[in-house]
Amino acid sequence: MSSIIQRCRSLTLSFSGAGHLLPYHLGAAIALKEKERHITQQICAVSGSSSGAIAASAFVYFNDEQIKDYAERFITDGGRAMFHFKQVLDECKMPSTLQNLHIATTRCHDGSLHLFDFPAGSSSDQSRSRLVKCLEASCKIPHHFHPADVLPSKFGLPSKYPEEDGIIIDGNSFCDGGIAAPAPPRQSTMRRVCAESLYRLFQGATMKQIQ
Repeated sequence: MSSIIQRCRSLTLSFSGAGHLLPYHLGAAIALKEKERHITQQICAVSGSSSGAIAASAFVYFNDEQIKDYAERFITDGGRAMFHFKQVLDECKMPSTLQNLHIATTRCHDGSLHLFDFPAGSSSDQSRSRLVKCLEASCKIPHHFHPADVLPSKFGLPSKYPEEDGIIIDGNSFCDGGIAAPAPPRQSTMRRVCAESLYRLFQGATMKQIQ
């Protein structure tokens, strides 16, 4: 691992949108927890978009064995990421967390980025139900979505969607976080390790861990 990262006192971990490549993110999470515990201890915040938001939540709320279990269920079933995540979350009873969690979503009415925050230490049933709903929003592909929506607009205008295309949270409609933030942002005072590239560093361990 880079000596620069090793010297950092505080890190944020960002999981990019990944679709059905979610197991790669889970493999990176497992490798970090098992092989790089000294770096894991420096991570104070974790963010994620779309399926990366699921990986971020798994990193925060699950231990390495629970992430392996979740990855195996997802791969064996060939999908149903949220179904299996909720099952494992129920079984682990959502323990108190050590890191802040930030779930990226796209606000339907103006296409802007909105982060839902789950502070370290949150573990109540209310937090659980809100977590699940925010993950559903971050993974919700709008009915009117076009692949070009994730590309920078020449006019600098974000993509907008009808309210019914998203998930209603706190009176507003939100959809796939990968549209507004393919790689979720970090706090400006901290360095970020992005799992989009990180899994390549652990690729040998990653595939072994999730099989």
